[in-house]
Amino acid sequence: MAPKKANREGIILDALQHRIDHPELSVRKIARHFSLSNTTLQNRMQHMTTPASKAHEQQQLLSKVEECIIIDWIIDCDDRGIPLRRRHVLDMVYQLQKGRGKLSEIGKHWVDRFISRHAEIQLKVGKTLDKQRSLATDPEIFKEHLNRYYNMRCKYHIKPENSWNTDEKGFAMGLGGGGTILCRTGRKNPRIMQDGKRSWVTVVEAISGNGKSIPPLIIHASSAHLMGHHSNINYEKDTDAYFTHSKAGYTTTAITLDWLVKIFEPKTRPESGIKEHRMLVLDGHSSHVNNIEFIECCIKMNIHLICLPAHTTHVLQPLDIGIFSPMGNSYQKELEDFLRDHRPNWAMHKGDFYPMYHKARAKAMSERNILSA
Repeated sequence: MAPKKANREGIILDALQHRIDHPELSVRKIARHFSLSNTTLQNRMQHMTTPASKAHEQQQLLSKVEECIIIDWIIDCDDRGIPLRRRHVLDMVYQLQKGRGKLSEIGKHWVDRFISRHAEIQLKVGKTLDKQRSLATDPEIFKEHLNRYYNMRCKYHIKPENSWNTDEKGFAMGLGGGGTILCRTGRKNPRIMQDGKRSWVTVVEAISGNGKSIPPLIIHASSAHLMGHHSNINYEKDTDAYFTHSKAGYTTTAITLDWLVKIFEPKTRPESGIKEHRMLVLDGHSSHVNNIEFIECCIKMNIHLICLPAHTTHVLQPLDIGIFSPMGNSYQKELEDFLRDHRPNWAMHKGDFYPMYHKARAKAMSERNILSA
């Protein structure tokens, strides 16, 4: 049986090497030993033909250099805990083609053929962790993450002030929580007053290894951002917070990219400029790991991403552990005081959220709490 195409080039190379090692053997005998045509081996020895990979190089979608770029990118993302899917590789191919100004159609099996050509990478079925967080607290998972973190810091000489962690916290704007209260003896079902407004607000925060923070991004649930909601603060001069909106009040890929470029990068830029390396530890939210533009921008700005293992943020996420819990408690107290002062008929507005959050944040986002986290 004739050798398969995938192995044929390797067999020819083995035959050529065998000829070099054993010059006393005839070409015909070597060709017969490797199940090759005598003419094929003679032509290759006389350089009359070229390997199939080189002969069709002009017809290939990417150059050898471009393929090496993609391989390095796949391996780098895997090392950072951000494994890629097929669609991410196709996005990268499209970006490379777009950069040269020439777009070619990508076949549906191109990624599989690409992987088969490169032994450094392979497809594997990703194992999903149990949703119960207690089952994810495996010491081996923690060890792997911490080794990745310290190796990255050592490799790029990242200082504590350039090591950052980001996370987001959601608030149902007018909802507080329960707690111990004083009331009349014999009172049944005592209640704590709250506005009941369930409009969602997401806050994006970032802290560093030397106890610093940058201004938060406040994301309101609305179809438009109205500065009138915040008329009690001069935001043209006040840089304590940035504001945006989305339909549901959650982060999106576009908002995440804007946050990186317009807030995080300039606010954390080292004095020596973007050539000094920074690290950003984040969770596996789709707006991060599935956001190719976000990852590319980080690479260009020497910001190295480290992704936390799934279902471990309650143990490994510094903001989740040391900041958001006291911040939530402080916000609840501010909300109760606000409603007590404005009862009985006041309805909360979007502009009421930030002044209360600002006070709660000042108590929770201290250097001591950040370093402790």
